[in-house]
Amino acid sequence: METLQLVKIVLVFFGILSLSIVILLSYIFSSKIYELLKIIPILLVWVIANSLNKKFFHFEPKTLTFIYGSSLISSLLFYIFFGKKTTSKDEKEKKYTIRLEHEGGVIVYDNPFNGFLVYGGAEAGKTSSIGKPLLKEFMRNNFSLFIYDAKDSDYTLTASKIKNDINYPYPIFNLDFFDATKSSRTNIFSKKVISDDILVPVFAEIFFSSFLKDDEKKDEWFDMALGVFKGVTWVFYQHHSDICTLPHICNFIQYANVDQLKAFISKDRIGQNYASALFESEGSEKTQSSILVNLSKTIANFSANKNVSYVLSGDDFEFTLADPTNPKTICVSNNFMAREVISPVVVLLFVALAKQIKFGNQTPIAFFMDEATTFKIPDLEAYPSELREYMVSFVLLTQSAGKIEKKYSKYDRSSLESNLANQFYGWTADIIALENYAKQFSKIDEKYKSFTRSSNSKQSTTTSSRKEIRYDGEFFGTLKPGEFVGKAKNANIPRFHTRFKPYKGGKADSVVLPRIITKEDIDKNYEKIIKDIEVLL
Repeated sequence: METLQLVKIVLVFFGILSLSIVILLSYIFSSKIYELLKIIPILLVWVIANSLNKKFFHFEPKTLTFIYGSSLISSLLFYIFFGKKTTSKDEKEKKYTIRLEHEGGVIVYDNPFNGFLVYGGAEAGKTSSIGKPLLKEFMRNNFSLFIYDAKDSDYTLTASKIKNDINYPYPIFNLDFFDATKSSRTNIFSKKVISDDILVPVFAEIFFSSFLKDDEKKDEWFDMALGVFKGVTWVFYQHHSDICTLPHICNFIQYANVDQLKAFISKDRIGQNYASALFESEGSEKTQSSILVNLSKTIANFSANKNVSYVLSGDDFEFTLADPTNPKTICVSNNFMAREVISPVVVLLFVALAKQIKFGNQTPIAFFMDEATTFKIPDLEAYPSELREYMVSFVLLTQSAGKIEKKYSKYDRSSLESNLANQFYGWTADIIALENYAKQFSKIDEKYKSFTRSSNSKQSTTTSSRKEIRYDGEFFGTLKPGEFVGKAKNANIPRFHTRFKPYKGGKADSVVLPRIITKEDIDKNYEKIIKDIEVLL
């Protein structure tokens, strides 16, 4: 082959190669709506190549076929090894879409990590028309979930049914603190869960402080009792990790006297620092007795609850959602009769899971909380914004904004509303809520016509406009079940007023348990905890 002919082939080869690479890379950046248009540049390359060949190069068909084939293969190899790009934040978000069906069609949310806030009073349809459809969508997208079930096991049984219907790939574990015969078991203070001991005093404080009632304030006696609780928890974690469970810790405190507590905590310098008030008050029996009374009184009901002790002293599963090798859904069932004991545990469960999620998390996670105002989570309003970048979504369902203000504050409610961008406003009879709802939506321009008649009987018309409230407070009191007004971010419909279609998939008959559990098992477990403690005293 002549040198000039070879040069021509090389030039054509690299020309077609460059165009091919551009075409292939365009597939990455183009929207799906333009897929068919990608045929055009491919045809264009073919036309240009044939035209150039006829006019200048005059290659034989075999040579031209070789150029086309080698160019295409080379560009494909080039793209495979060098053309892949890191998935952008937007593309990561668009992997997961939430679809909610309503009377007028479907609302599609491209970024579920913006979170969901659902307001609706009794029989507003927030569970059947919003809550359960959202739950199904998160499971369809293979999220790991923490589900707080305020209505016994309603959402838990629904999740079990959805798992079977759509082949959800992850196991579902149920924690039932009211009826332990329906519960799996776990240990929040396991070293597998708390790998960094800096979290031990943090979790201890969150749990202990959650027993305070809304009208109670922390005083010096509470702080001293908290210090002892931290000290005991620290020593259990560092020196008795095989029995480091909340039931063991709390029952140890209930059974120990002042001298036994001091002897136990003295095993560790850091534990002793936490409980410094107990050691510094040596010689003052009244002070030490007051500390112990405050300490025991706070956790008395929890310590004596055999169901709670059974659930929180086992190892059926590792209490984490952030393990990419072992994704799961964890359901927590509450009950009105035992809410005072269960709610502090729920707070700790939530915080323990949230604190384990770190930067770089690749497992999509959702915290799904029904009637989330039945307990108070410290700094709840900050979690949605802080964990959004870590692929974590939040779904909060409650009766009204007033419920949030009562449990938290007006500013916390405002912060939650700004951090949970996808919002639903349903029927309510809450007067304060009715006023707030109307303010959430922009005003509209209403045109008004006025007619005047002059002295010569000629009529003139004047048109004016002024801004009016889009939805007044009374309007929200007329909404039907399943009918919601709302706003959405990164969705095909940014504002809506529609009636959503209710979930009709039903519920499972029962939860799946690792074993058959009897009341005798629960009693024996409690007896074992007491025996473990007696060895330490």
